Amino acid sequence: MSKSIEFIGTAASRYEYTINDNQDLDGATTILAVIRMLAANGSWQSIIESESAAGVNQASMGRNATGNGRLYYSDTVSAKEVATIDIVSADSWQIIAITRPAGAAQTIRGHQCILGGATEHDDDSTGNNLGNYDGGMFIVGGDDDPANMRVAAWAIWNTVALTDGDIEDIRDALTTQSILDLNPTACFDSENGLMLTDLTAGGMDGTSGGGTTESVDGPAGWVYLNEAPITGGLASVSFRNYPKPVLRTTR
Repeated sequence: MSKSIEFIGTAASRYEYTINDNQDLDGATTILAVIRMLAANGSWQSIIESESAAGVNQASMGRNATGNGRLYYSDTVSAKEVATIDIVSADSWQIIAITRPAGAAQTIRGHQCILGGATEHDDDSTGNNLGNYDGGMFIVGGDDDPANMRVAAWAIWNTVALTDGDIEDIRDALTTQSILDLNPTACFDSENGLMLTDLTAGGMDGTSGGGTTESVDGPAGWVYLNEAPITGGLASVSFRNYPKPVLRTTR
């Protein structure tokens, strides 16, 4: 069974998700992904980005491979780094997120939870907005700045900025359901080998641009939405205190 989708760092290696409504990212928002970055294939590597219907980048989250692998976000003008969060291939599977509270001139906050490792949350001092969805599409895997990575799940929230505790709850639960419990605008996981169906039933389903592969590599212990954990089964029975059978013979 597929545990993640691998994007191979080319412009064609991507998934596209059509945005149904113009949902403004200048308000509160969260972009989150459960990823494993592979070898760097360029200076800027976009994990998730949104483009307007005219093909203009509106908002993105990724890694600057030439800047120690630093987490970055971008708006319609430029990209900015979260100075203390580095996304390193050797760190294996991790939850990466960008959040922004509601209101004017709010500070972007970066989040990194290495599964089985360190967790970090840090503000970016520039306090910029994230553009907006603008009725175009979301792209996973990148377009002009493609990423070489594996993705097990990702989600976006419009009008909601997750707290540090919310993201740590996902880290501790290791389930797609824990993401859905926080009511995202759209959510996807790779359990079905495609990662194209919006699990919120909100209709932001995707299409494959080609050049991706299914991988059996995934975050250890992660429970996908349609992969329920085993909670029952046969109880173990001990015969230790049962009387021994008596063997009888006939003449």
